[in-house]
Amino acid sequence: MKKNEKKRILITWRDFIDDISRYKKRLKTKKISFDLKKPKQKFNSNFLQKIIHNYDGVICGDDDFDSKVLDKASKLKVISKWGTGVDSIDKISANKKNIKVYNVKDAFTNEVAVYAIGIIILLTRKFYLSHKDILKGKWIKHRGNNLTEKKIGIIGFGRIGKKISKICESLDLKIFVNDIDKSKLNRAKTSKIKATSLKNIFSNCDIIVFAVNLNKSSYHLLNNKTKNFLKRKPYIVNISRGPVLCEKTIQNCLLHNKISGFGTDVFETEPVDKRNSILKLQNTFFSPHNAYNTKESVRRTNDLVFQNLLRGLNL
Repeated sequence: MKKNEKKRILITWRDFIDDISRYKKRLKTKKISFDLKKPKQKFNSNFLQKIIHNYDGVICGDDDFDSKVLDKASKLKVISKWGTGVDSIDKISANKKNIKVYNVKDAFTNEVAVYAIGIIILLTRKFYLSHKDILKGKWIKHRGNNLTEKKIGIIGFGRIGKKISKICESLDLKIFVNDIDKSKLNRAKTSKIKATSLKNIFSNCDIIVFAVNLNKSSYHLLNNKTKNFLKRKPYIVNISRGPVLCEKTIQNCLLHNKISGFGTDVFETEPVDKRNSILKLQNTFFSPHNAYNTKESVRRTNDLVFQNLLRGLNL
């Protein structure tokens, strides 16, 4: 690709599209034209296969950049992922075609960690019940649980998991962590943080937070088999990816009083179907994959994603 040759990029992530006016001048200066296509949630492989041959670069969300899409990407030089997770991009195929794949590695660590703690407090102190009662004109004092001296298990000890553990230290929680990467667990061995097995976390913790990447080893970590390890009726919180937990198993646990509550920012299928029976259950909190979403984090990530795009285009 010649440096002065005009490039064309595809932008599919809603937060960048909403902020596009900040980048128009620089795009024009760099001789980059752009197409804005905003999906309801994400674009699937079939749609992308039809258009990807037109583009030198992409700024995307969780769109399906599988091998079929990348096989048709005759011009593509860079995929700049908005956020951290790249499980929707076939990196092996991209590497074979010399397509650079960038993400923003520390995009939302603080935001997601604080959000997780917020869900924990909401569930354990029953904020959701008090709010609903007040709106109905009821004056009921719901009794919650303290966090001090409770055992919390953090599954996934990457950037977000570590940040959650740091906040939990200040709340005097007893912290147990697990990660498939044993080197991360070695760094977890402090007087306040104990590395342990997944089974021990399920069996012994009062609160369990899932903060893992989605991959073959993390799919349905909580399922019909592992639910039998739940001994202390824990609160379950998921701020990773929906398929990390089996929703049918979660429903079963709630209905049979095996867990005290469930809070999640993610679902197995997004957007979640309003007919999904899990939405009707009690002692729950749901949000629309929104833990990252603060004004500051969005602005910062937009800038970094744009820089990654230019880097991938050698501009």
